[in-house]
Amino acid sequence: MSVANDDQVLRELQTEAAKWIMRTFPTRLGNGVDEIEVRLQLKADADQWVKDNFDARRQGKEGTPLPK
Repeated sequence: MSVANDDQVLRELQTEAAKWIMRTFPTRLGNGVDEIEVRLQLKADADQWVKDNFDARRQGKEGTPLPK
């Protein structure tokens, strides 16, 4: 992959991860859970997903869906 293509793929993955966080956050809140902790966990999960999928794409492999 070229650097420009890498940047585009990374941006696309980061955008999908950000959308996932926004969709998932409300469902993870409730029953007295700490909002900050939920946000930190979602961010960590999303960052790992971006890294894993970016690496897979660079190797020409299929990516994985975001967690449910």
